Formats: sequence, structure tokens, C-alpha cells
Amino acid sequence: MADVSVADGRVRELYSDLHEIGRVVWLARGDALVAAVLDQTGRGQLWAISYPQGKTVRLTNDLEHYQDGIDVTRDGKNVVAITTRLVSNVWVLPDADASRARQITSTPASVIRVASMSLGHVLGGSEDGGIWLIKTDGSEPSPLTASRNTYSPTPCGGSIVFNSLHDGTIYLVRVDADGLKPTTLFHGDIGPPTCSNDGHQIFFTSTVKSYAILRVSSQGGETAEIVRSPGYQIMPHLAISPNGKLLAYAYDDALPSIGSTLAIIPASGGATLRIFKVPSDIHRLRWSHDGQRLQFLLTRSGATNIWEQSIGGGEPKQFTKFTSGRIFDFDWSTDGKELVLTRGDTSSDVVLFSRLR
Repeated sequence: MADVSVADGRVRELYSDLHEIGRVVWLARGDALVAAVLDQTGRGQLWAISYPQGKTVRLTNDLEHYQDGIDVTRDGKNVVAITTRLVSNVWVLPDADASRARQITSTPASVIRVASMSLGHVLGGSEDGGIWLIKTDGSEPSPLTASRNTYSPTPCGGSIVFNSLHDGTIYLVRVDADGLKPTTLFHGDIGPPTCSNDGHQIFFTSTVKSYAILRVSSQGGETAEIVRSPGYQIMPHLAISPNGKLLAYAYDDALPSIGSTLAIIPASGGATLRIFKVPSDIHRLRWSHDGQRLQFLLTRSGATNIWEQSIGGGEPKQFTKFTSGRIFDFDWSTDGKELVLTRGDTSSDVVLFSRLR
């Protein structure tokens, strides 16, 4: 964030952050600004930035997601912002057949992340930072851990790994399958973990420059850089092929290119094997059970569906055929016979903040 002198065009940096800064608005007396800044979990929160000092004060600290479309009244005393809420639960689709879909959760906190464990069991990550053990027969979910501010749980051999946010820092944590014996493996500005098929290695992205994919042993120790982004930021979610030999990731293309690229590299690191141009708004990433396609989420005409890119080439094709609603995450059962989704919808509210000084 910078200010520009009207008189001579001189540019001065006012404030910088490792995370995305949204639209900036002035307050009444011209001695402060307000902006939505994304935190490490991707949730927008409102901050006041003093002018010309560039000092920050956090205005919101809640589970809302404040978008960057904020505005201020003419007298500069009131700020309005749009918040987004979502409702999401876990659904199971036998043979990926939507006509046979059944909802298996109905928890107060929306479950937005899902990862298959052994047959009949999945891990769920809720919007409030909880982790749940869920049986696909629809019986009551049970919490894996009493900890909060935990995100993106994934099985890793006989353990479970996840990210945990505390005091502005993201920690990569491993626990036993029963949620006990937490061990911190790494901390920093990182994306969600992806585990190798044998449970020995954990991959994750660095979300700050230089954007890279890192690897650490599931027992801890030094990290190794696998690859740096050929463009800009790497999409947080990585995907290991069913045979464990390949790693797929997506990154934002560097200018003057527009869009994103899917890339496949050896899981051990090395030269890129294949690339595919894809829309810039894809999110989540999985391999098909047979290892022949890369699958991801795209929202079109208000509905989210799974699309897939054949590793043999060609254009991405739509896989699921939902005409409404949002999909937030998906995975396949270990035998490849059931598709598991977190699915729901979003709603927005306008929030007024008064007497800001």
C-alpha cells in the first residue's frame, strides 16, 4: 500500500503485508484508512491503518469473512462491509451418482474440508477450526481434538496432520490417529499439508515469495525445497498421484500471461513433466482414482462442480452435473467407489461500523 503525491507524483510506501490487501477507504479526519486484509486462513478481516505513520490496529477478529468491497459514508464516520457466511455438510455419492447422494453430517459448524481415511471413515474440518471423525454411515461425528484454529486435516500413514493457527503463525502439526500426542513439524506462512502415500513425507506450499513447494519428514527435521513457482503464487492444495510417483500443483501465471497452469512433477522433485492451461479460479485439487485425470472445482452460473483434466491433454471437462449449490471440497474413498463432498451454499450480509475514529 502506497500514497502518491498529487503535486509531484512521488510514491511512498505506507504499509505492506504478506497477505492480500483489499480496497482502502479514508476515515473522517484523514488520519487513518480501513482495509480488508486476508489472514493466513484466507479469511478477510478489517484493519485500520494510521496515516501517515502506517501503524495498524485490528478492527475485527471473528469468524466472518469481510470482502474487499468496503465503503465509507460521506462524513467518513461509518464504514460498511460485506460479510460472507456459508453452510456446508458432508455428502456421500456412491459411484459419484448424484441421484443417490446422502447427507451424513448436520453439525452446528459448517464442515468445509474432507479427507478419506479407511473405508467408511472420513476426516472433516469445520469452519470454526475444529476437526471431526466422521463415519459415512451417518452416525454422530466425534471431535478429533479439543483444539481450535485447526485447518485442513489429512491422514498420513497411521497419523493425522493439519495446520494450526496461533498468534498469527501457522503451525504444521502431527497427531496420532486418536488425536493425541501433538508434534509440531514446521511453522511459517504455509498452505495445507499433503502426505505421501507411504506416510513418510509431507508436502506444503510457501505462501510468500519466493513461492515454493516444500517437503518435510513426517517425523520432523529439516525441510527441502521441491520446486519454485514458474509464475506467481502456488495454489495451496497439492495432490500426490495414486502410485505415489507424481505431484500435481497449480500456480498463477506470470504476466503477460493470464490464467493459471497445472503442472506435474516427480514427487521426489525435478523437471516439470507436463503442464496444462486452466481457468484462474480453480480450487482444490485431486487425482482421479485411476491416476489418469486431475480433478478440481470450478463455479459456473452459480453452481460448483468437479471438472477434470486428462493427463493425456485436451480441454478440461465437467465431471459432476450439479445445477445449484457450492462444493467446497471433495475426495474419493480409498477403494474409489464413493465420492465424498462438502457441499452447501453461501449468503452475504451488509455490516455497518459506526463511530470509527
